[in-house]
Amino acid sequence: MAEAVNDLGAIYDALRCDLIHILMKHRSQGRFVGVAEGTEHARALLLTDLTRSIADILVTAYPNKDSNAYATALADAKIIASSVLDRGLLTSR
Repeated sequence: MAEAVNDLGAIYDALRCDLIHILMKHRSQGRFVGVAEGTEHARALLLTDLTRSIADILVTAYPNKDSNAYATALADAKIIASSVLDRGLLTSR
């Protein structure tokens, strides 16, 4: 059973790293510049949408019966999305 949990954790971490890589690539291509440097309202909307989308992907790929799984993924997703918009150097946990 512990092996299955470790496998799911490895899948989650691999997916998280892939998402970060894809988002950083898009950022380096200038895809977030307009919003990241735009109004606070536009930035907040993108941050909210991006965070929810990342959390949905993480939870879907990491099935967990824990009622706090989405909250945990949402917190993780907010860190990822904020780092992308703030040009942070986020690579892994």
